[in-house]
Amino acid sequence: MIPDVPILSLLIMLVWGLLTVLIALTALIAQFYQRLSGRRTHVRLFGIPVVLFGVAAVRSSQLGQLGGDFMAEGAALIAALLLIGLCAHLYRRMTQRG
Repeated sequence: MIPDVPILSLLIMLVWGLLTVLIALTALIAQFYQRLSGRRTHVRLFGIPVVLFGVAAVRSSQLGQLGGDFMAEGAALIAALLLIGLCAHLYRRMTQRG
């Protein structure tokens, strides 16, 4: 018997899973660069956006809607800003000379 799960909830969890894979790949690149260059890239902080995006995904799945929830949108906003900052930091580290 297949449980009655709305398609929207499945799609939200699928997108969260794909996003988690992309963040994990970025963290692996940061870890590789940190080992290679000896320069700190804050690899462990990449887990925070995964958790926050997960909170947003679970909350949106429970409500059955994508918008209109302050907690889900706030968690996603904080996660996105942190991820942008981490990626910008990694980019600057990898493209700096010296």
